[in-house]
Amino acid sequence: MNRLILVGLAVFVASAAHAENKAMSVGLVNAWYAALSPANDLPKMQTEITALLSDKAIIELKDLDTMQTKAEFVESLEGWSSAIKEGYIAHKIDADSTMESVTAVACYDFGGNALMTREIFDIADMRITKSVQETIAERCDDF
Repeated sequence: MNRLILVGLAVFVASAAHAENKAMSVGLVNAWYAALSPANDLPKMQTEITALLSDKAIIELKDLDTMQTKAEFVESLEGWSSAIKEGYIAHKIDADSTMESVTAVACYDFGGNALMTREIFDIADMRITKSVQETIAERCDDF
């Protein structure tokens, strides 16, 4: 009987740790969108994104057929900062996300010109190692 209780307790502890790690990964992705917010000035945006990405991170923008390294992506934030200045970002995390892979649907509104994307973030050691973004709609009506 004691052995059964110990096994049950071990399963509970492992499950709680897994849920906590998933919550941390989701928090990392939430911080990503917050960092890209038009409320951030460029230096703050670059600092926050740099901290969220692993040194060997890859950012893939499928629609543009582009892959960027961490340094290339951080450098491109100057253009991003100007583009999103009059707009906003909203996102929803997919419930099936895990501690290693978080999927989000995001609405980027560039001051009247909106775009809805699906973004998949691979995560290891509490850093984003890969982000893959693909447009799913040219508007955010279904967001």
